[in-house]
Amino acid sequence: NSFCTLLGSSVLMLRGARYLPSRTIAAAAVIPAVAPLVQQRHIRTANGGMFSPSRPDSAFWNHASDQRLRSFNMSGGVPKFIKSRNATHRVYFRKFRRGAFPNRTRTHWAVVMKGPYQQRPVKLPWAYDVSSMIFNQTARADDKIGYVASVGVKTAIVAVQKLVFYPKFSQKVAKVRRFFAHDEDLACVPGDLVHIRQCRRISKYKNNYVFSILEPNVEGRERLKLGLPAVPPPLFGYPTSRRVVKLNLSSEEGAKRKTAAALQEQLQDFYRYAGRVSEKAPQRLEDDGDTYDDVAKMIAGNAPATDLEGAEAPESITDGADVMADFSEADVDSRFSKGEQTWMKREPAERYDFSTFGKAP
Repeated sequence: NSFCTLLGSSVLMLRGARYLPSRTIAAAAVIPAVAPLVQQRHIRTANGGMFSPSRPDSAFWNHASDQRLRSFNMSGGVPKFIKSRNATHRVYFRKFRRGAFPNRTRTHWAVVMKGPYQQRPVKLPWAYDVSSMIFNQTARADDKIGYVASVGVKTAIVAVQKLVFYPKFSQKVAKVRRFFAHDEDLACVPGDLVHIRQCRRISKYKNNYVFSILEPNVEGRERLKLGLPAVPPPLFGYPTSRRVVKLNLSSEEGAKRKTAAALQEQLQDFYRYAGRVSEKAPQRLEDDGDTYDDVAKMIAGNAPATDLEGAEAPESITDGADVMADFSEADVDSRFSKGEQTWMKREPAERYDFSTFGKAP
């Protein structure tokens, strides 16, 4: 009787008590004759009389509620939500009697008894960043983590990812939502990973504020110091090729007839991509002939010269022939070589002579 009351109280105290039908609790509490059987079958006395439950080796007491409670306890006390499975191929989707399967054939005992639990490992949905799975849940609507997409006046537009469950396909899909967050001191740069929180309604669409910048976009801040936009334009696609077509740089005459606005735009491109566009191939970037001294003169023109004269001047590498003797043709930088003479497609100096092919030396 004491074991029955202990079992009934523990079943009622469990978080998963909603998984149990009421007749199981009633059977545990009302029928005292089953108690010695249950105690003898399920419980082994060990550790000085403490009860330690052990699972039987054969099929016994294998009702659905017991299986549910067992899977509930094995998953760490966290209920497995049946609806959030994704659409992997599961062998059986419910439990049948042994001969009542749809094709009326015999099935594996363990699979029939276990049902959908513990068949193959379930592949969980995964977002682009793990923090969106943890923070951006629907129940916790006041804290979110996302990336700053663009910046307005005291406003950061934050792209936040969320997992949406589709019950028809039985899987979760990552979706993105915009939030207008308030940053008072203009601390955000596009590309920052920020943590936003809910607050009072500030404007028509703003009821969040930037709580902290978790990971700043360091490269974007360096670009802002140089006077460039924080996010560089896409290197392939619209900004270069479309602009080259518009300015008609393919011919020398078209390059000479340019308006002042087009010239200014092309100068902006030169500063952005740090290269010189030639007349022959407009989209090919070449190295400009600026030395470090020219760059230093452009950055700080009034600074005094720092060249070392006399005996303190270091010797040049290219002066001595013995230094250059270590380098061969293979060490020549061939990144800007054009046509067929590239690094991957390089012809040998002379054609191979196949006259001695197959003959021993």
